[in-house]
Amino acid sequence: MSARVDPEMAVLLSGDPGQQIEAIISAQGRLDDLLDHLPDGVEIQHQYRLIGSISVSASAGTLRRVADMQAVKSIEPVRRVSHC
Repeated sequence: MSARVDPEMAVLLSGDPGQQIEAIISAQGRLDDLLDHLPDGVEIQHQYRLIGSISVSASAGTLRRVADMQAVKSIEPVRRVSHC
């Protein structure tokens, strides 16, 4: 994989290729370049244009292919925020 993959995400990606995973994908350059080349099966949940990232839902197999894309800087799992 050419992108930096969060260790927790790497574990998820090494499992069942059909497992649906929520992820944050950061673009290597322009966000539009990433968006233009996403494979089928990637459902965009939200775009964070100011930081060049998107939140997505996709299968582990699809996210493994995304991690090999030159337009991808990093992939990490969506983490739930809780209050103290």
